[in-house]
Amino acid sequence: FNIMNLLKPTPKENILFERLPINIVGGSATYIDRRGFTATPPSKDYISKIDHLTGRIWILKNSAVVQANFRIVQGGRGQVKLTATQTNGHFDVQLRSQSAEIASLAQYIGNVQAIKLKQLRGPISVRLSDKPSLFHGDIPIKFDVLLTCQEGDLQTSWIKPRIKINAGNISVSNRGVFFKGMQGESGGELFSMEGDVKNGSDVNLIIRNEQLNARHIPAFLPVLQGWNLDGVAAFELSI
Repeated sequence: FNIMNLLKPTPKENILFERLPINIVGGSATYIDRRGFTATPPSKDYISKIDHLTGRIWILKNSAVVQANFRIVQGGRGQVKLTATQTNGHFDVQLRSQSAEIASLAQYIGNVQAIKLKQLRGPISVRLSDKPSLFHGDIPIKFDVLLTCQEGDLQTSWIKPRIKINAGNISVSNRGVFFKGMQGESGGELFSMEGDVKNGSDVNLIIRNEQLNARHIPAFLPVLQGWNLDGVAAFELSI
């Protein structure tokens, strides 16, 4: 059945109970989104299967409360805690995990085409609530996502070698995707990254290495292939 039907406001006089608990043990669900979270819809539907769904739904006269613990079966192994409330037509959803494989989820919510997350693991918190649209093309949902990167792997057209992520925070909201304190390794060199991406394509990023081995520069700047470089240089790529 569709749980969201239970969350729709019901005339108080039609409810025959004060409080009704519904227990779910070993359930499963499929989440499908065709609209996405950014101003530009994704090129294809996002589909995620949720298995081992265990929790309880409380149906009250004035609201419904959903509490569940479940595992996202999409290469991840982390436990995820979901809490949702709906009162008088307004909703608030919170999702938290101390450790989960979140690359697919981060790629889906941020929808930054120039950055492809291959792996990403770490704590995550997500909060969704209803709100009026902030600007043209915005969705009628307020969302705030915080990803703490502990280990990951990404590819981008700006730096050819694959980047291994070992620290940093990625926050996603209606305003865009924001990178703070990102640290990683690429081509044997350590890099930091700060900045933001808005509307899925408006990029403002700075990638730095204060002591780059000059012999590795051609791997990041192909135009210098064939140059005999040596020494140490400060590297800053502004995108």
